[in-house]
Amino acid sequence: MGSRFTVVYKFCGITFVCNALSFACIVVGAWSLQLRVLGLCGACFMGCVSCAALITTAVFRFNTMGKLASLSTCPTKFDASAPNFASDKRTYSSDAGLILGIWIA
Repeated sequence: MGSRFTVVYKFCGITFVCNALSFACIVVGAWSLQLRVLGLCGACFMGCVSCAALITTAVFRFNTMGKLASLSTCPTKFDASAPNFASDKRTYSSDAGLILGIWIA
């Protein structure tokens, strides 16, 4: 199963995009009551999903596998020009730090 950091990236990314769409509906709702109501209902729903994403991120980052992955210096970025197809610009440790920083924010 691995560290499941990609699950965190996908889930939080989709959540942020859906949040942006609901807030865009609220902005356009300045001219359309139906879109404002739709955006507000979407914002309420996405607030619950955002809370679930926050908890999921914490669980995946701070479980045993997430803690072990945060210590790893193995590369995680694909690079076709590298001899072993992996670039050491990003590692599991740097990904764990990025997830932790975004989670705190």
